[in-house]
Amino acid sequence: MKSTFALVIILTVTSSSLAQQFNNFEINQNLDITIDTSLENNIWTIGSPEKIKFKTAYSVPNAIFTDTSITYPDNNFSTFQFTIDQNGFWMFPYFVLQFHHKMDTEYKRDGGWIEASYDKGMTWQNIFTDTVFRPMVQIDPSGLSLDTLYTGEIAFTGTQDNFYPVTLCWGNGEGNPPIPNVDSVQIRFVFRTDSIPSSHEGWMLDNFDVYGTLIDAIAEKSGPDPGFYLYPNPAQGAISVLFGKEMIGRVDIFDSHARIVRSFPCQTDRLTIDTAFLPRGIYSIRFTGADTGVHSNQFLIIE
Repeated sequence: MKSTFALVIILTVTSSSLAQQFNNFEINQNLDITIDTSLENNIWTIGSPEKIKFKTAYSVPNAIFTDTSITYPDNNFSTFQFTIDQNGFWMFPYFVLQFHHKMDTEYKRDGGWIEASYDKGMTWQNIFTDTVFRPMVQIDPSGLSLDTLYTGEIAFTGTQDNFYPVTLCWGNGEGNPPIPNVDSVQIRFVFRTDSIPSSHEGWMLDNFDVYGTLIDAIAEKSGPDPGFYLYPNPAQGAISVLFGKEMIGRVDIFDSHARIVRSFPCQTDRLTIDTAFLPRGIYSIRFTGADTGVHSNQFLIIE
């Protein structure tokens, strides 16, 4: 499954038997792409990458990325966006956005984040800090993590050599904020750099999927084998951990500098962790069991 976008990209999802739209920037895509060139020095482009680290798309030959062949400029603010038509999802309790990405930026100085608008573009919220309709977020623990940029935005930042998936799930299940009662949701990807010149290559994304589902797409993927399910994420004073079965071992919580901030034994299938003592930021939680191995996940604290 693959999906869509644009440079201020506008993507519209309509209903189908699977309530799915996709765009992999190749053939047979069923989402229209519109690139807005009115934003000055918008460096997003669609094509075949020709860089040192960005050599190939996730599904060759095309992807969307920050410029085709050169490093990104300083003092840059670039966006692409798309519109999800919620009329295609009215019969589903969840709707999902998935994509694959890789990044090469100056850590905590340059990076990218995702915004959502529920009022047709009048106001925008960073989805990682949205206090009303924020989606559940699943990030491959082997991939790029979230951190705070110098601007204060929670964003993807740093360098990862491979493509990794990201899943965002809006819905009405346990731990999920309600689906916004609007006919469309606009999604915008923002790339921002500071005033210091850089030799990094930017951000590349591919294979966007937007679809409705009867099952929480994040909980479904987070069983005891691949890891565990965290909610709510971002945390609000406490975070619950669902393992799917009784797990015996140790839980460690790390801050963004890989320092252990809390550690305790575990013998349960679920637990609730007090996060009120933790400052705003990105944290990793790791479970280590004698019989089940090591599993890890990430959560965000915004308040």
